[in-house]
Amino acid sequence: MAGVAGNLWTLGVGKQTVKGTANAVSTYKMKATGGGINPSRGTVVLSETDASRQQGASVVVESHVEGSPSHYLRPSSFGLISQAALGTLATAGAGADKTHTATPSNSPTYYTLIKAISTTLVDQYKDCVCTGLSISGSAGGVITHTPSWYGLSATFGSADAAVAVETEAPLVYPQVTVTRGGAATGTVESFTVDIANNGGAQQGDGSISPYDYAWGKLDVSGTMTLLFENDQDYRRFFTGTTVGTQFTTTLTAQTLTIACVESAIRGMDIVMAGMVVNSYGLDPDPGGAPYKAAIGFYSQPQTAIADYIKLVTRNQVAAY
Repeated sequence: MAGVAGNLWTLGVGKQTVKGTANAVSTYKMKATGGGINPSRGTVVLSETDASRQQGASVVVESHVEGSPSHYLRPSSFGLISQAALGTLATAGAGADKTHTATPSNSPTYYTLIKAISTTLVDQYKDCVCTGLSISGSAGGVITHTPSWYGLSATFGSADAAVAVETEAPLVYPQVTVTRGGAATGTVESFTVDIANNGGAQQGDGSISPYDYAWGKLDVSGTMTLLFENDQDYRRFFTGTTVGTQFTTTLTAQTLTIACVESAIRGMDIVMAGMVVNSYGLDPDPGGAPYKAAIGFYSQPQTAIADYIKLVTRNQVAAY
């Protein structure tokens, strides 16, 4: 028997109508840049006395599916992922050109995932919930996203997703514009935005599989690397204003939009109504490389949860 090349891997993704019923047809078949998703069984080693000093036997007590595959960000499939990460999706637009705005809800949607390693291994994972999403980009690179999935059940020896592997061009960093507090300075070298739904699996009786996965507290945070030109951001972080001279207790919130725009009909925006910086690093380089500021930030709670975080996708997909 021959081995299998490691780059033979696809992931079919389709939104379920209800929990418990798998989606018969995947909407997209996605490639991956790393990571993966796999079934898992939880075991317990029995801890008890015996007639010899051997360790106890093992028993199986639970099963689930979990993983965080990474993908290049393609606007058509990302609209589906954005709803998985936040829960609510509103679609607008006349004709073929559509804008899909994902905002937080209290309950997740469920997805069927089909993992295929060529035709050698095909698994179907049902009732999958997106537990988090990371979006990142850096100068000279391609925009990527990493959804984290938790699935309730698996079927082995399944059929591969019938849809073709996606071929749409991904978004790249030269298409990114970062606007903070209404100003786009063009000095952001890299960014990462992390959405964490937290929560956890709920294990009931009568089944090896979890009953459900419930979302918990929603956290949105991130990092940026900025080309250092002046001390305004530095002083704003420590004093609350760009001209402050003393420590204060003031935290200054700014609007933040990270727009990735290829054209009017292809792109993705990350929008926060109140971004607050919570760390600021500025270290020298003995080799003389230009200073770069490393900032950490989080999204400030808003009156309307829809303003806490929005993922806006532009494409020509009519609906998800």
